[in-house]
Amino acid sequence: MLKKIIITAIILIMSSGYALAMDHSGHQMSMPKGKKIRTVMVEGFHLDYYLIDNAAEMKKNGLAMVAGMKSHHLMVYVTDTKGKMIANGKVGYLVSSADGTRQKVMTMAMNMGHGGDVELKPGENRIKVKIIAGSRKIIDEFTINR
Repeated sequence: MLKKIIITAIILIMSSGYALAMDHSGHQMSMPKGKKIRTVMVEGFHLDYYLIDNAAEMKKNGLAMVAGMKSHHLMVYVTDTKGKMIANGKVGYLVSSADGTRQKVMTMAMNMGHGGDVELKPGENRIKVKIIAGSRKIIDEFTINR
């Protein structure tokens, strides 16, 4: 279990660009990592999604995947109607795979976005995203084919 926690922390730090414990409120966002997979407006909020392939990222850094490690890291960056990044909201993912498995993931705030590890299975993966920004609740849904 400790090994999984350490590996997850390494991935989060690599994908965030900043140490997780830092106060990001006064910093500009560094360039998002991963592949941009979606941009959408939902109820006046601009959402940008980035996907990081954990196996490729680990290999690039000379590390091996550890048993139990999720296949991908999904980030969402939320901008309000005034163009300001929402860094202190809450974001959760519900991933439903073609084989019937479902996983709930609560994200962590990082690099002015929100990210969490997800297991994307071969075939169609439906992702439902719930964002709480102040008193607003934003829902977005999309699919990723792997």
